[in-house]
Amino acid sequence: MAASVEVRVPLLDDDVVEYMTRLPGTAKIRGTRTKVALRAAMNGIVPEPILNRRKAPFSAPVRSWLRRDLAPLVDDLLHPRKVMDRGLLDPNVVRKLVAQHRKGEEDHSLRIWALLTLEVWMQEFIDDAGRFSLPEELPVAVEAGGSI
Repeated sequence: MAASVEVRVPLLDDDVVEYMTRLPGTAKIRGTRTKVALRAAMNGIVPEPILNRRKAPFSAPVRSWLRRDLAPLVDDLLHPRKVMDRGLLDPNVVRKLVAQHRKGEEDHSLRIWALLTLEVWMQEFIDDAGRFSLPEELPVAVEAGGSI
């Protein structure tokens, strides 16, 4: 995904790939309608509303990550002392955002995510602190590159 490459494993079968390369473009795209051959192949198998629905964006479960699995990262990177030392934000405001989010009073997930991203970027490119590393308290699945 970092290189904007998406892969659907069943569609990587050698025979499927070879077959699709032999199809003319009009069998794959017609005007603005995409996946023509795939939709035709699934006609009668996949319900009509699903077959013809618009593409929906993928959204990561950031809200729950920040409340659970990434809570140690939030505590570390957005600690009031670190926020104050950075000098860009009011530590009391950041603390309040995190507290409200954790209590479920407000959904500040996108704001907190943006603050985490900013802090990691600052450490990497402004502080010249070397490679960013995750806090030791994070679950093993996160450290090993598994899903959160």
